[in-house]
Amino acid sequence: MARRFAPLPWLLLLLLVLAGSWFWIAPHRAYDRFLQAVAFGSESGLAETVDLALVRQQLKEDLGAAVARRSNSQLGGTAAADFIDGAVDATLTPSGLADLITAFGTRAPGPGAADTLQTGTVVAFQYRSLSRVDVLIRAAGESETRSGILTFTRTGTVWRLSRIWSEQLLGTQGAP
Repeated sequence: MARRFAPLPWLLLLLLVLAGSWFWIAPHRAYDRFLQAVAFGSESGLAETVDLALVRQQLKEDLGAAVARRSNSQLGGTAAADFIDGAVDATLTPSGLADLITAFGTRAPGPGAADTLQTGTVVAFQYRSLSRVDVLIRAAGESETRSGILTFTRTGTVWRLSRIWSEQLLGTQGAP
């Protein structure tokens, strides 16, 4: 008696493998698209890969918390908050993001540095959930605690940058 081929288990397995592959590859592609948009100053590319409103909000909160932790005076913290708001709004532009990514050691400084996008950079992906991935980036030879962390979150099938932070700035270990 010949066994009948049952396609349903194989189709389910194939679907599971494809879904798993997509969840692993999609954040890598979002990170690559983000770096390309930063390198070439593409505002449309940044709009597709960065949730600027959320990044601004998170960065203001993170910087405000760091200043408050280091400040001994409430007045100094309030004055710093006003400065932080203006600085973050002015910095989160295509050229500002390029400078920030350069500071994490992923690009050589200067105009025309797009071809040196990832030279000498250590990049590690930490999957926090099905909808959140932290990309740790640092210059080769730097300590892991000096990594810049780009958090990408998924909404539907789209991955976008939602936070830029570092453990050194926040004084924390692990994800906030």
